[in-house]
Amino acid sequence: MFIKKMEISFLFLLLAVGFLFTNYVNEYLVLPPLSVKSEESKLKISDKISYFNFGHRRLMLALLWIKTLLDADIEHYQKRDLGNWLYLRFRALLELDPLFLEAYQYGGLYLSVIKDDIKGATEIYNLGLAKFPNDDVLNFNAGIHFLKEEKDLARALLLLQRVVNAELCPPHIPLLIARIMLKLGKPKDEVIRYLEELLKISNNEFRSNNIQKKIHELKKN
Repeated sequence: MFIKKMEISFLFLLLAVGFLFTNYVNEYLVLPPLSVKSEESKLKISDKISYFNFGHRRLMLALLWIKTLLDADIEHYQKRDLGNWLYLRFRALLELDPLFLEAYQYGGLYLSVIKDDIKGATEIYNLGLAKFPNDDVLNFNAGIHFLKEEKDLARALLLLQRVVNAELCPPHIPLLIARIMLKLGKPKDEVIRYLEELLKISNNEFRSNNIQKKIHELKKN
C-alpha cells in the first residue's frame, strides 16, 4: 500500500512538473512563424480534368470557377515556365469550356497585372484571341499587355487599332497608337492621315481635341 501511494505521489509530481514546464514554454519560448508560399499551398489542377467530368461538365466548370475566384492571391510569380497554379487553373477551366470568354478576358488580365506571370498571361490571351478575335475587352486588355509587358509593339498596334473606336476605349488611346506607329518607323504622313480619319468619326470632344493637338504637333515638327 505504501509503495502504491508513493507511485501515485510520483505521478502527480510528474504531472505538476509537466504543467509548469508547459506554461513556461508557452510564455517564454517564441517559435518562428510558419510561412508557406501561396504558390506551394494551392492545389494545381491539370487540364486533363475535362476527361473526368462524368457528364457534369457545366457543374464542374461553375464550381471550379467560383473556387478559383475565392483562392486567387496577389503573390507575384517570377518564373516563365507556365507552372503558376492560377495559370494552370485557367487552363483547366478552358479545357472544360473553350468558349468561356470571361476566363480569357479576366484570366489574362489577372495573370498580367496582379500575378506578374507574363508568359502565362500571353498564353491565355493568345488562346482567347484565337477564339474571340473581335471581342473589345479581350483586344484592349491584350493590347496593353503586349505593349507594356511583352514589348511587342507590332502586336499591340494591331490589337489597339481594333478597339480604337470602341465605346470602352479611353480618349488617349489614339495618341498612344500614334506613338506606337512612329516607334515602328511609320511615315509621319501616314500617322497624320490615320489620326485625321479618327477625327472625322470622333464624337467625344476631349478625344477630338487631343487628336487635333497631336495632328498639329506632327505637322509642325
